[in-house]
Amino acid sequence: MTRTQTRWVSDEVWAELDPNAGTMSRAQRRRALAVASAAVAVLIAGFTIDRSGVVQAHVDYSADSSDSGAASPKTKFFTRQVAVQNNGWTTIHVTSVGKDGPGLHLVRPNGPEGLPKDLDLQGSTAVPFDLHPGQIAIVEVAYQVTDCAAVSSDPFPVALRVDRPWGTQTVDISLPLMPAPGITNGLVPASDMIGWQKEMADAVCNPRQF
Repeated sequence: MTRTQTRWVSDEVWAELDPNAGTMSRAQRRRALAVASAAVAVLIAGFTIDRSGVVQAHVDYSADSSDSGAASPKTKFFTRQVAVQNNGWTTIHVTSVGKDGPGLHLVRPNGPEGLPKDLDLQGSTAVPFDLHPGQIAIVEVAYQVTDCAAVSSDPFPVALRVDRPWGTQTVDISLPLMPAPGITNGLVPASDMIGWQKEMADAVCNPRQF
């Protein structure tokens, strides 16, 4: 027995079918290519503008640089140096550093306000200053602890205010969390990690732990 093949379309209709049906014409291909090229150009331009730092300043904590700090339990002051780096492609102008927080009053770099001289760390960059692409600067913030119990353990970024063509922009510099006092080395659960400001405040409020 031979198997016959059934053709559901007549020979006349089959011969008239367009073998290029469903494909784009040359004009349609040109339009599609132009749209795709424009989309790629927009993406590249957006990335370039973003990384340039013209719209959003790209300043980050520099983990490759060492920080230092000092505390005075007697006067309830502490100070901390933080290394920041400009990862954008344009120079930025930093006008001020730091902000108040729960139980914390910023006293430097805005002014001394009674900060003990022995807490004045050396090597800090005077504000205001220009931060060039790739450059690292050491900024210093100093606080008076106004309420030991109110100081939070949550992350507490160091705020940098940067001049922009349309006004001032605040950039938050996130610092790594650290184990709470008394926590041994090893794998530390997130619940036992505290912000840098809590460690410094504890050194002021509970000096026996250190």
